[in-house]
Amino acid sequence: MTIFRYFAEEEHARDLIENGRVRFCTFGTYHVFEDKEVRRDPSDGLLRYKPEGGVTINQDDRTFQNNMAFVSVVKVNDIYVYCMSNRLSEELAARFNGPFCVEIQHCLGFVGRIRRHVRLRSQLDHANVFARPIEYRGLDNEPGTDWALPERLAFIKPEAFAWQDEFRVVIGNKGALGVENVDTHLEADGHNLAVAYEVRDPLVLQLGDLSRIATLRKF
Repeated sequence: MTIFRYFAEEEHARDLIENGRVRFCTFGTYHVFEDKEVRRDPSDGLLRYKPEGGVTINQDDRTFQNNMAFVSVVKVNDIYVYCMSNRLSEELAARFNGPFCVEIQHCLGFVGRIRRHVRLRSQLDHANVFARPIEYRGLDNEPGTDWALPERLAFIKPEAFAWQDEFRVVIGNKGALGVENVDTHLEADGHNLAVAYEVRDPLVLQLGDLSRIATLRKF
C-alpha cells in the first residue's frame, strides 16, 4: 500500500525522506488549527449521530425523539495523529497548498518504524499504535459500539472531508485509548460541543533514513 504526505516546503519533505522526521499533533490542535478552510476540524476525534427527528430517548417506559444529536468524543489533548493521504493528486496538492509530496511505497514498513520509536517514549501507550484509512460518515449512520472505542472514533470523520481521502497514524498517551475513555453528550442544533483545548507540544519522532521506501514528487 502506498501513502502520501503533502508539504508546502521542499525542505520539510526532504526531512521526512532523509531523516524520517514525523510530527504528530493532538486532536485538540486540529480543533483550533489556523487553517480554517482545509486542516481545521472541530469534529476530529468526535462522532456525531443524528437521525431524522433526532436520537430516540427511553425514559419512564416512554420513547420519544428530542431533535438532538448524540456526541461521543475522545480525550483530544492526549491522542496524537499524523495525517497523510491515500491519493497522489494535483488537486490535493493545490488544496493543501503542498506542491511537494512524499510518496511512501511501503506503508507497513513506515508504520513499523513508528511503532519501534514509540516504545522508547514512556508516556505513550506503545502497545496501541493504530494506522488505517479514514471512514467518512453521515450524521444518520448508527454508531453501534464505535462510540465507546477511541481507536474507532479516531478514524471517523464527517462526509464533508471525504475529498482528503485520508490515511492516518494514531498514538495515545497511556490510557487515552482505553475502552469508554470518552465524553458523551446530547447536543442541540446550533450548540456544537465545545471541547476544552489544552496546549500540548507536538510529538516528534526521528525514524531515520526513509529513502529506500520514500520518493519526492513535485507539482
